[in-house]
Amino acid sequence: MTFTVYDIIRLALLDIGAIAKSEALDADESADALKILNMLLDEWSAESTMVVGTVMESQVLTASDGTYTIGASGADITSSKPTAITEAFVRDSDNNDSVVRVVTLGEWNSYGDKTGTGRPESLYYDPGATQQAAHKGTINLYPLPDSSTTYTLFFGGQKPLTEFSAVANAVTLAPAYLRALRLNLAVDLWPGYFSEKGAPVPDAIKREAQRARAVIEAMNSKQVICGMEIPGQTGGGFNINTGD
Repeated sequence: MTFTVYDIIRLALLDIGAIAKSEALDADESADALKILNMLLDEWSAESTMVVGTVMESQVLTASDGTYTIGASGADITSSKPTAITEAFVRDSDNNDSVVRVVTLGEWNSYGDKTGTGRPESLYYDPGATQQAAHKGTINLYPLPDSSTTYTLFFGGQKPLTEFSAVANAVTLAPAYLRALRLNLAVDLWPGYFSEKGAPVPDAIKREAQRARAVIEAMNSKQVICGMEIPGQTGGGFNINTGD
């Protein structure tokens, strides 16, 4: 089933009774609804359970260089900026893979000397300031890659949902998103049409919008792996490659 952004907007307006079944949308109405729809997508992009899966990308590393920017333009890695990086590993010239731990800023700051070289073992991702003219994030590696081999970094990130540029755009999201977009857009459009009348959003629409979101959250929920502290251990992990 093929849907355009126009279809989603029109169905949402039908749901709240803002237009008649045979009524077409005017240009201003469509443009305003498109902006609100993109705001909804931006909000969902910040929620891990509203974004499908992890996008894996790669970058060949340069010896002694442990800092790489990532962004749609003007960055070392040309790609949409991830909201978060959740997993990573490096592959050497002999196709041996080694896990790279994704660490917090606190752990990153605890590393005393960040100029040493070796096989990268830790990655800290700085998504950058919230407000940027050209959105770029920064990948930081520790230790810096040495020159004994060529390393390629593979990293998995959570990518934002792509905004729609026009009402004629085809909606290419997974099927579960169609109903959620329609109903949640209806909730967001309601105040613009009925707030002056003091009427609240109908409970039926709010309930179905929440239910449609729940379907996506269940589809995208990630398995949680539990950990257990062992008496006498101070925490942390064990690297089978280095013995640390």
